[in-house]
Amino acid sequence: MNEPARPQGRRLIQLDVLRGIAVLMVMLNHVPHDGTKSFSLIRSLVAPFEVGYWSGVDLFFVLSGFLVGGLLISELRARGEIDLKRFWIRRGLKIWPSYYLYLAYLVVLTALVYVDRTVPRGQLTALMVHAKKFVYLQSYASFSKPPALVFGPGTHTWTLAVEEHFYLLLPLLLVFSGKRWRTILPVVSIALLVVCLAIRLRSFHQPMNWTWDYQVTHKRIDALFFGVLLAFLAQTRPGFLAAIGRWRPLVGVAGLLLIAPMFFVPLDSGFVKTFGYLMLSLGYGCILLTFVSSEPGHGLLGRALATRPARVLAWVGFWSYSIYLWHMEIVSLMNSGPAERWFDGFPSDLRLLVYLTAAISVGVLMGRLIEKPALTWRERYFPSRSPNSPVPEPAVVEDDDPGVADQEVPPAVEPAST
Repeated sequence: MNEPARPQGRRLIQLDVLRGIAVLMVMLNHVPHDGTKSFSLIRSLVAPFEVGYWSGVDLFFVLSGFLVGGLLISELRARGEIDLKRFWIRRGLKIWPSYYLYLAYLVVLTALVYVDRTVPRGQLTALMVHAKKFVYLQSYASFSKPPALVFGPGTHTWTLAVEEHFYLLLPLLLVFSGKRWRTILPVVSIALLVVCLAIRLRSFHQPMNWTWDYQVTHKRIDALFFGVLLAFLAQTRPGFLAAIGRWRPLVGVAGLLLIAPMFFVPLDSGFVKTFGYLMLSLGYGCILLTFVSSEPGHGLLGRALATRPARVLAWVGFWSYSIYLWHMEIVSLMNSGPAERWFDGFPSDLRLLVYLTAAISVGVLMGRLIEKPALTWRERYFPSRSPNSPVPEPAVVEDDDPGVADQEVPPAVEPAST
């Protein structure tokens, strides 16, 4: 399998598997409507957890913080400074080609389907509809329905806005911290957990507002910075990951217990939109450490990571950014017009499999056409300055998207051969 050219280092299947899990959770959260009454074996297996599939974006946030933070920390430790220009160029070449192509598609689609079709008024209206997305302000754009429903073209890109704000803030924090970054970074990361919770608690007893309680950056960025804190500990505290490895079962169980309530309690409850987000950050952080401290082929989790299903899941995780970007278009297609009536004749399980297969296929295709060439060009002209790290994390593996996002896909992946 030909993949984008890579810098030094290797790709960790542990992190790709987590990416795959995260993007599948998001896709299951957005499953197209199903009007059939037929027996559904697959849906009966996944349905008990459907209340919490939305939290796949929180897993992406923690992963992004861990990976991007680790790259910057590694560069600081090795060189004593961060090349901001190079970092932002590399971020842009990872995120922007696929993202702005997707936005161009949304503008055309909106002009043809959703607004006045006249020229140029329809096109101008479509541009205005998506204007906030072009400058990554859609996390502050209102929508009125919960995230399990289709609520407009490209609305799911709010997560990319949150991550883009993070990509701006974290390197600036490290640069302005100067030689005190080792003190300031963990303090800020922990402080954000407290501050974001305090801000969210102000709306505990108020009805759910799907913009201000679910997607705005200042209530969600703590998850990304918690991932940064984990990367900081992994790279600057000798023995941290070794200690996690010794207590891996307890750390993994603690992570599952922390995220479990969100799979049973509705998202619009006061508990989930306040304490729940914090518990997801901590829980997915524990799960991340459990995976990172596991060596494929050794131990229960390690043996699972060495199986073919894990390699398939890692392959999905490798292309998770493009899959995340385009999957909602498959949902929209299957939920609208003649296509909806045609798919209504499908058995429930077949309908679900068609959706997942189509979403993944389109994402991989767009990744190969857009993301892969951009990354190859990036590695040729703007190679990473982050050296290999002595611990198996971001300095060895370039970051992900995610959601997702969005996250910088390492220029190589070997899930099919590890």
